[in-house]
Amino acid sequence: FARAYLNPITKQIRKDMLSKCKTILMDETTLKVRELIEAYNKKTCYVWGMTTGFTEKFKAAWFKVSHTRSYTNILDIIGGVDDVNLNTITADGYSGYDRGLAELEKLKKIVIELSRCFTHCRRNYHEFFDGSGLLKVYREQLLPANASFADFYKNLAAYKQAETDKINNGKGNKESALKLLETKCGMLTIYYLINTLYVIDSKEIKGFNYDCSSEEFIESIEKARKLYSSKIVDAIFDCAKLLVINDPSLLKVRINKKTGKMYFNKNNLRNESKAVLYTLKFEEQLRLFVNDPTVELSQSAAERIMRTVVCSKQNGFEFIDSADGANSFTDMMSVINTCMLNRVPVREYLLWLVANIRLRLNKMVASGYKDKTLFKMPGRRKVEGDGPDDSFMMDMYDKQNHIAYDDLDVRG
Repeated sequence: FARAYLNPITKQIRKDMLSKCKTILMDETTLKVRELIEAYNKKTCYVWGMTTGFTEKFKAAWFKVSHTRSYTNILDIIGGVDDVNLNTITADGYSGYDRGLAELEKLKKIVIELSRCFTHCRRNYHEFFDGSGLLKVYREQLLPANASFADFYKNLAAYKQAETDKINNGKGNKESALKLLETKCGMLTIYYLINTLYVIDSKEIKGFNYDCSSEEFIESIEKARKLYSSKIVDAIFDCAKLLVINDPSLLKVRINKKTGKMYFNKNNLRNESKAVLYTLKFEEQLRLFVNDPTVELSQSAAERIMRTVVCSKQNGFEFIDSADGANSFTDMMSVINTCMLNRVPVREYLLWLVANIRLRLNKMVASGYKDKTLFKMPGRRKVEGDGPDDSFMMDMYDKQNHIAYDDLDVRG
């Protein structure tokens, strides 16, 4: 069913996303596909997903299954479509996106900028705070339930003074303790500033009743970001750099003698290192949203569409047996998520889709179209080789396994 009725639709969804949209968001998650795991000697496979940006009028989601997490998936997803008009992809910190887009530019002359996710940046600080007890400090002392969001700095100063008094009146290495306190306060400030970015964007989004595709909204959020967010972003990275200057052991720093460029690596002996590293490593890509109103602060929209895949794994199955089954699953996920994004009832859409495709097939027949696969459910096909032992079974989703449904024009 999916190969016949859904695959032509998902092919068109992918083309429209890459040709009509300026911004998309991408993510990937694991999926166990027995046939691919055995064929490629892998421990797991991956589902790659992409969805349209929040300012796009065209709302859609698309998925594909792969035996690898390699950057080559970026080439397959984007490089396989003509007339790509994308400006930006928003993703997490996975380096495969950098290499994939670099290869895409080299091989296909397609230039796309990569924006990083502030939610992932914030999450690293959140996880450190949760493990160190600072999250409780942030919620109960710095921004308690009855406090104004603007009270943060006043409360931080009071917290810092109280902790300083404790250190000075206590025993142990006071210099080291005071230095650690400065680091904690700096990280709490960064966390607060990142939250402030979301407050600014949220105010604009709510002000337009969540209609983010209008020209008025795009103009308004661009103005707000340049007026307010740009200064906050500067403060975030200034604060992060100051942390490393005051406490160099937070990161392992390497300087290229030829170019003078500075490279940061994680210091596994410091729990704070992961959060500060993400912030400084992706500074340029985290700044992109300021000057491009179509770029979202985070790739949370891509993570949301991935929840349908994750929930299916957790509640429906532990693995998929065949590659055809996995491709059918991703076709189904593409259609379901696209329906959800457009607030279209899935069941009613599928009933309409089957009737509409059969109608279009009948019109093709009436115009003289002939194919032995017409109105037949596709399946794996036996291909005869030169010798008696050379025959093999061609997968249902093999590009050479052409069926009448592939000739349908599903636009409109």
